[in-house]
Amino acid sequence: MPFKALDTDTQKPIYAFWFEESNNLRAKHPNLVCPCCKGRVAARGGQSRRFTTHFYHVAKGGDGCLLGEKSKGVNLIHHTMMVTAVLDYLKPRIPKSFSLDTEHISEYVPGRIADLAVLDYGGKIVEAHEVQLTKVPISELQERTDSYEQAGVEVVWWFGKGCQTDDVIQWAQRNFGYCILPDVSFFSEETEMEGF
Repeated sequence: MPFKALDTDTQKPIYAFWFEESNNLRAKHPNLVCPCCKGRVAARGGQSRRFTTHFYHVAKGGDGCLLGEKSKGVNLIHHTMMVTAVLDYLKPRIPKSFSLDTEHISEYVPGRIADLAVLDYGGKIVEAHEVQLTKVPISELQERTDSYEQAGVEVVWWFGKGCQTDDVIQWAQRNFGYCILPDVSFFSEETEMEGF
């Protein structure tokens, strides 16, 4: 369930969280494809259906699509809320010559989709921000970090409550000298991020 698609008419990215209702999104952008596999996607969800507007692959459910695979098993609503909060936090803090992109696919980092990417004026990823809400092995965090660093991309991890274990905190402090552990005060009042 990705939250980003490409409008084939304008060749611009469309973000599902810009729209409260999927029918509004479908009416305005009828020709959408997945930015990863270029397969046709459509929007569904919205406030009236009580789950966040998102995209889905029309054919075969996106089998084999890296973006589709990344979304499996993830609490997408909370993950999106966290990515959006990080995006809002970073917007006023990056230089004007840089830009931000979510679910960023880069030729420089094959096999990775950055939750949030800082791009230079030429569109090259220079910094990847990864949101991790659930416990994963340290080896996986290290592998993902190594793939970014080998491409010359700095990586910043944002750990939700479910991932804030002693071994993860020690790993982050050992590798980066710090560990980002946002609590509920990091989010706007209307979100329901308690415990995440």
